[in-house]
Amino acid sequence: MSKVLGYTDPMSTVGIQGAPKDNPFSPAFGVLPSAFVGRDELLHDIGSGLLTGPADRSYYSVLMGNRGSGKTVVLTEMQNRAMSDGWIVLSVDAATDGLLERVNQAIYQATQTYEILAPLDTSSSKTVTRHKGMAYRGFGFGRSEADYTDLDLKRGLRGQMSNLAEIAQANETSILLTVDELQGIDREEGRRLSNDMQHLRREGLPVAFIGAALSEAKATILADKRMSFFKRCEQYDIPDIGVADALVGIGQPVREAQGQIENDALKLAAHQIDGSPYKMQLIGYNAWKVAGAPKHSIDINAVDVAISAADGIVDRDIGVPSFNDLSETEQLCLAGIAVLEGDATAPAIIDTTKMNFHTVKASLLRLVTTGYIVQDGDAYSLTGAVSDRVIWQQLGLNPANPAVSFNEHIEHSVEIVSRGSAKRTVCNKWMERAKARCILSTGHSGGCRSK
Repeated sequence: MSKVLGYTDPMSTVGIQGAPKDNPFSPAFGVLPSAFVGRDELLHDIGSGLLTGPADRSYYSVLMGNRGSGKTVVLTEMQNRAMSDGWIVLSVDAATDGLLERVNQAIYQATQTYEILAPLDTSSSKTVTRHKGMAYRGFGFGRSEADYTDLDLKRGLRGQMSNLAEIAQANETSILLTVDELQGIDREEGRRLSNDMQHLRREGLPVAFIGAALSEAKATILADKRMSFFKRCEQYDIPDIGVADALVGIGQPVREAQGQIENDALKLAAHQIDGSPYKMQLIGYNAWKVAGAPKHSIDINAVDVAISAADGIVDRDIGVPSFNDLSETEQLCLAGIAVLEGDATAPAIIDTTKMNFHTVKASLLRLVTTGYIVQDGDAYSLTGAVSDRVIWQQLGLNPANPAVSFNEHIEHSVEIVSRGSAKRTVCNKWMERAKARCILSTGHSGGCRSK
């Protein structure tokens, strides 16, 4: 039997009758689903900004959300729409170093792909004329003939982008640069790209930008004073998928694949996705397999099994990595909120975690900013980015009695100095020059240090 976080995977005990090739659901990160739901308003806002042009704030946008929220799917959809309207699309990611080189490579590939660009010739610069044919669907660009100059890839990135933008402008179209995994951008590369994009923006050149990042970017690159372009982009928090949209997102693919799902099963599935498009795809995918669809109807028993399987996979693929992204003090705050459930006020969290006021206040602010928790009045609660199951497992707590085992964990992890403070609470302040967090205890004297 396969196990996820110590729990038996229920899928391993069930006979799977359906053929995978017939499954209409796609539980893979970044893959466009067959039913794209809950994103109409977001797509409309960004699309309207692209249509309006550089004067519109949404012409430069950053999508933010936790893992599995569908950032990359929205990014892909916008790329597809832009390409269908004749835009020049440059798509890169910032997950690893070398972003600027990847942008350079994308520019080179564009010269080989798009009809309106001259054949690449870095040895000379020449003017040519070519008829351009583009689809006219959403952003409002038609056909024209234009004279333009070849790209010279010996120029710097800013020069190349400016040159490319001028060619696009002469052909009555625009460029869309998309950067996925923006939270992972190398600081120096990010500052260079930010400065170059800010220059293009000031010049009013038709180079739109859409980035996608984990919510933690709000506390890192979007707070970096030397990356002012990103901070000035329109920021969109990816919304949760509501129950009404989930009913469509699960029911429509089943029907289109000639399958059937019982009403009570569909309602149960829709109410258990926790706002996550990734979990919605997982539940649909596993329910289809367990039921043996389309030969057999998907009933409530199949959905029950699918929900259990989806919970384990979401914990493994999203919950654990997200929890491990947090500092020790943030993890303890998150655990304290889970233990306290609806009574998680700041004083109660301080009392439960035995951390001092300033540490708890800073941790709560970051957890709210990055989408791990929400505040309602004086109380805090989990958003679902990390489930209580993950917290118990990662901290080695007893799920049957987490409050008692968490208190034991605190007693063994930190030496209590006095009520409300702890000797081993880590400062964790970000040090820009060292590109690291401080490892000293909270309230230390002198400067921070990383090692």
